[in-house]
Amino acid sequence: MRHFAIFFLTACSLMWPKPAWLAEQHSNIEVGEPWSWATPPTAKVGAAYLTMRNDGEAVDSLLGATSPIARRVEIHQMSTSDGVSRMQQLRVLDLPVGSEIIFSSGGMHFMLIDLVRPLKEGETFPVQLHFKGTGTIEVEVVVRAMSLKHKSAGNADPGPTEQDHEAHGTTQ
Repeated sequence: MRHFAIFFLTACSLMWPKPAWLAEQHSNIEVGEPWSWATPPTAKVGAAYLTMRNDGEAVDSLLGATSPIARRVEIHQMSTSDGVSRMQQLRVLDLPVGSEIIFSSGGMHFMLIDLVRPLKEGETFPVQLHFKGTGTIEVEVVVRAMSLKHKSAGNADPGPTEQDHEAHGTTQ
C-alpha cells in the first residue's frame, strides 16, 4: 500500500502544472520569474521583468517579444548619465554563452505598449520571446500588487512611463 501511495503522489506531481514563477528550460535558454507591476486603470503602458540564462554552447539572440496584453512589446534598457535617466529600445539582445541577464525595474525591461486592458494583481498573461537560435519561448507573467510608492507616483513602475517611452532612442 505504501508503494502505491508513493507512486500515486509522484504521478500526480508530474501532471500538476508548474507555477509560473518557476524557471522554464527551452533548449539552452532558461527563463525564470517573469513578473509585472499592476497598472492603474487608465495606463497605456506597463513593463515586464524576468531572468534569462544561456546554458548552451553558442550565443543566442533575443529578437523581440509579443503578447496579447499589449499591441506592441519592446526590449528597453534604462541608463543614467549625468543625473539624467534615459530609455533606449534594443532591437536585438545577444545572450553570450554562460550569461545571465536580469530584467528589473529601473533597468532592462519589456515595455508593454498600448495595453489592451489594465494589469491586475494576481492575474497572469502570456509573453512570447522570439530567439534567433532557440525559436519562440512562451512564459506566463505574474502581475504583482502595485506598491504604495508606485501608487503615489500614479505609475505602475517608477522606471518606464508614457513620457519616457515617447522620448527614448533606438539602438541595435
